[in-house]
Amino acid sequence: MDYILPAVLILVLGAGFTIMGLRIRSRRSLEARVRELAQLAEAGRVVLTTPLDVQRLAEKIYEEAGRIVDTRLFQLGLFEGDDYAVIFWTRDGERLPPSRFTLSPGQEGIVGWLRRSRQPLLVGDFAKDMERLPARPRYVDDDPPRSAIFVPLMTRDDVIGAISIQSRTPNAFTESHLRIVGILANYVAAALANARMLEEALRRARYQALLGDVSRQIRGLQALPDLYRQVVHQVAGTFEFEVVRLYEWQSALGWHRGAIESSADQAGERQTAWRTDHLVLQAETAHGGETPRELAIGAGLSGLAAARRQPVLIQLETDRGGWLAPGAVAALAVPMIIEDRVVGTLEMHTAHAQLLDPDFQAAAELLAGHLAIAVLENQTYQIEQRRAEQLEALADVTRAVSSILDPEKLLEEIVRLTSTRLGLERVQIFLRQGSQISLRAGGAPEHARHYALDGPGLIAFVARTGEPVLIPDVRDDPRYIAALGWEDTRTDMAVPLVFGEHILGVFDFQSQQRGAYSPDDLHLSQAFAAMVAIALRNAQLFTREREAAWLSASLLRVAETAAAPTPPDETLTALVQLIPTMVDRPWALVWRATEEPGWFYPESAVGLSPAQVRAFQRTRPSLSAFNPPAPSGSTAERLPAEWICRPAPALIFVQGQEAVHVYALKYAGRLLGLLSLPQPGDPGLEPAVSHRTHEDDLLLGIVHQLAAALESKRIAAELELGRRLERELELAREIQVSFLPRSLPQPEGWQVSAFWKSAREVGGDFYDLFPLPAPTLSDPRQASSGPRWGVVIADVADKGVPAALYMALCRTLMRAVAISRIDPAETLTRVNALLFSDSQAELFVTLVYAVWEPASGRLQYSNAGHNPPLFLPAVGEPRWLTDHGVALGVVEDATYATRELQIEPGGTMALYTDGVIDAYDLAREEFGVPRFMRTVTDAAPAGAEAVTRAVEAALEEHVGAREPFDDVTLLVLHHAGPQADGG
Repeated sequence: MDYILPAVLILVLGAGFTIMGLRIRSRRSLEARVRELAQLAEAGRVVLTTPLDVQRLAEKIYEEAGRIVDTRLFQLGLFEGDDYAVIFWTRDGERLPPSRFTLSPGQEGIVGWLRRSRQPLLVGDFAKDMERLPARPRYVDDDPPRSAIFVPLMTRDDVIGAISIQSRTPNAFTESHLRIVGILANYVAAALANARMLEEALRRARYQALLGDVSRQIRGLQALPDLYRQVVHQVAGTFEFEVVRLYEWQSALGWHRGAIESSADQAGERQTAWRTDHLVLQAETAHGGETPRELAIGAGLSGLAAARRQPVLIQLETDRGGWLAPGAVAALAVPMIIEDRVVGTLEMHTAHAQLLDPDFQAAAELLAGHLAIAVLENQTYQIEQRRAEQLEALADVTRAVSSILDPEKLLEEIVRLTSTRLGLERVQIFLRQGSQISLRAGGAPEHARHYALDGPGLIAFVARTGEPVLIPDVRDDPRYIAALGWEDTRTDMAVPLVFGEHILGVFDFQSQQRGAYSPDDLHLSQAFAAMVAIALRNAQLFTREREAAWLSASLLRVAETAAAPTPPDETLTALVQLIPTMVDRPWALVWRATEEPGWFYPESAVGLSPAQVRAFQRTRPSLSAFNPPAPSGSTAERLPAEWICRPAPALIFVQGQEAVHVYALKYAGRLLGLLSLPQPGDPGLEPAVSHRTHEDDLLLGIVHQLAAALESKRIAAELELGRRLERELELAREIQVSFLPRSLPQPEGWQVSAFWKSAREVGGDFYDLFPLPAPTLSDPRQASSGPRWGVVIADVADKGVPAALYMALCRTLMRAVAISRIDPAETLTRVNALLFSDSQAELFVTLVYAVWEPASGRLQYSNAGHNPPLFLPAVGEPRWLTDHGVALGVVEDATYATRELQIEPGGTMALYTDGVIDAYDLAREEFGVPRFMRTVTDAAPAGAEAVTRAVEAALEEHVGAREPFDDVTLLVLHHAGPQADGG
């Protein structure tokens, strides 16, 4: 009984302590709940009292969460479509800039899972629980977090974002933390949703205000540059964009007859029109040196928006073309469209990507539509205003020039009034004068004064064809020839001065600006040119009609003389004899260019005494004797068409001390000769005159006909030389074919066949079979049974006549040397030595030489660098006989080896040149060794003739229409075996 009382006492005390412990724990739990409720109440109060601003709310949420848990790794983000925008982010207590992630299918991570499941997530240890997680995190970190709380931000049934709090310590968070953060997230979600709605409402209000301001500004007509500047600065100021740019769509229209026509084929010219469209920068808020001033449609951000006809948005991570302005992370380009026509683009760059949300894009499209209307209205107004001013100026100019009858004064006044009244910058007037088009008014003193009518250049083209030309950018037209002093010209517009069916000249307008003239300007210029042509024609009518009648009759006579069906020599003489009768020149000489550049033969003369004729025929002057203005030895292209020749000793027999007028007789850019005749009037030494007379025009016509006659004579001589060479080549081919065996030996039991084809008239391949004498009994090395034959196939390393001549030499040496030698190697060694001693040609020949004994089937051969023969034994696989030495004519002391082969009945030997295996088709695929072996192998059982026919047919099928590249030779020996007795 003594121990019962203490035990009861202990039990009572234990129960008391237990009850006390439970009460203390309950009290502490109650106190913790009270603290949590107090924290939540304070957090709710803070959220409710914070202004409805997303960034400020995020900061407050971060501060309140930090009172509950460790927030050194904190993240708050909102869902925007398929993107997750992190608006507040700290790492190790350091705040990071906002960021945006795309929630791609299969890679949405834990945040995407929160959005789908709408459930919070507590992670005790990522390292241990990774396989059990509903989704894998997307971060990549050298020191990844170990535990985390993920809580969705929900408004009713919509998940608008998520809060993520992480720690690098395992099990840093409890269910209590998850519950408290979840309750805090519920407070936050509603406030954030309201803040976003408020921001959207304010943003829409700003959009509407901007649209209202812009609409008020563009109601009245004003200069487009002012409108553009107002728009970009107002858009940038309202939305705090870093850069705003406005591009205008500009089109340049041009046309001409033919792309790059030649005067020799004017019948083939066709009317061609083209349109070049591009965007031109009109205004921007920040002037950067890297900003492109012009964009092709489809190039750059604005060019892409214009091409697609819809807004284009890019961000920093997707900017592959470097289109973003410095400091910007996103940019939007919106096309300005009206009635399905793009008139420009509005381009905005910002450091805050969220500004370019769908609401702003919709407002920007509406703004672009308003701008398009304003731009079109202003453009239309300015065009009509300019047209009215131009028509008024045109009437004034027409009244002024209609009263001037002096042609020179008329042209100068036209240029002056066109520049001052019509506002056209650079004006020139060219007039046609015979075979030239000459500058008569306008331009700069250093400009070229005349062009050949049948030569290059836009002026000559318009004067020749009568077609107007509008070139928006002369750099795009290779026909444009820049005038000295006007190398910076970008736009050229040239219209013909046409009176009835006559092209009097060319009115040319140039500008330093690209696309400076429009089709309307071209039409206006054509109308003005028509009036100028009438005034000019009236001023020139009396003198020009009289001169034209005389000139027409004279040129007709010249043309009839040139077209007469006589030999070129007679035509030349007849044309020269016309000169004294048609122009005031007592004598004329024609000098024909020799084959040696810079020297001339006497060709034809008129007006000379017999003594002068004899002196003329003995003279062989050089070009320098005619004192050309270009340096001595200059090319025909640099030589002027005409010049005045100072007194020269080589021409003293006819010219005395007088100056002589010299014309270059050129045809197709080649100097064929010279025409020299006395210079009438002032014997000045200028190379050309700015104003030509009808005599000058007539002389130029005779010059062209003389040049054509010299060309005809040259062509006739070349044709005769070609016919002679053709006859000589035909004879050479006949001689070369005669070198080949007239008939091939056909010993009993053997078949021999050959195929030879030259790539040119003559070639370097050859083959030969010739009988050899029987060996003497004194030479035991050469035991033989029956007749022997020398067999040769060779290929000279060249083509044409040189190869044919070398081939003839090699064939002769082979026959001469082989007749006294039995061993093939000794024969090749001797031939090689003779080639070095007798031939100076830098050629060589590859060759296979064999001694063939049909009766025994034995064949001894030696190869001097030639293609390996193909041997098909009666039994066994085909093989190449690859042993060979160096080609003949390469190494002077070369030696060669003899190999022996037994060709049993059924065996075949094929010798060939590389023209067989190297032959290629239109796709440049070679005939090749495998194909050759296969063809020979398949045909060999049918005999030698079957092999050559098969190879020839295969080559023709492979090469097709292509001309042969190399000579082709094939020689086949086939041992058919003894013939069976007929009985």
